Amino acid sequence: MTPILVVITYPLSGTVTFNSKIKVNGDAEPGSIVEIFVNGINQGKSVVSKTGYFGKTGILVAEGENTLTAVSTSSHGIESASSEALRITLDEKPVAPSGLTAIANDTVVTLSWEKIRKLILKVIIFIEIMNVLINI
Repeated sequence: MTPILVVITYPLSGTVTFNSKIKVNGDAEPGSIVEIFVNGINQGKSVVSKTGYFGKTGILVAEGENTLTAVSTSSHGIESASSEALRITLDEKPVAPSGLTAIANDTVVTLSWEKIRKLILKVIIFIEIMNVLINI
């Protein structure tokens, strides 16, 4: 008895995601166990339901293009062929800074944002405290 072919139904091949953890759904022989692989590395298992559905959340993908496959093992220990390889791309764009300010001079534009200003303020306060302590 060979288990039926594993088919990944979600995500679709060619998907671009901004999240490093994805959900994978698919179909396989009811009662079998599906192992999900990203770039050849096992990312977890899912037990296939009585209706032939499996799903697994928290599958890690790396920045750039990833290859996603799955293999099922029947209750008799027989392993299926690998599913069709899907291509998933992780494109983690940086989050836009908050509190962005720009100061333009003749040839230079200075940009700063909230986290930098808070750090600079802490440094200035520290220097002022040190100057007070030195002058005591």
